[in-house]
Amino acid sequence: HAKAYTGGMIEDWAHAHRHKYTSTHLWVSDAHLPAVNQFDWLVLVGGPLPAAEGLSTAWVLEELTLVKEAIQQDKVVIGMGQGAQLIASALGAGVVQNEQGPEI
Repeated sequence: HAKAYTGGMIEDWAHAHRHKYTSTHLWVSDAHLPAVNQFDWLVLVGGPLPAAEGLSTAWVLEELTLVKEAIQQDKVVIGMGQGAQLIASALGAGVVQNEQGPEI
């Protein structure tokens, strides 16, 4: 969701176990989401967007559609930080800013 957020250890694990690993940088203007039939696992990482407001940006709305399709097709979908918020939203849960401040 931003240049500083990568697949981290999941990417390292995938390469170490000889799995094909690709990433899509959605903040890049010419980025294209993969079709659901192009992956087995969908891993969503963190990002700087505010929890509630960030869910209304155009590329996040496209990503939410992809998450919903992946879940409907029984794909493995994993989310960390903002990625978990996107999964929750795709499943119909409310996502709001923590009144106590950041979770960490």
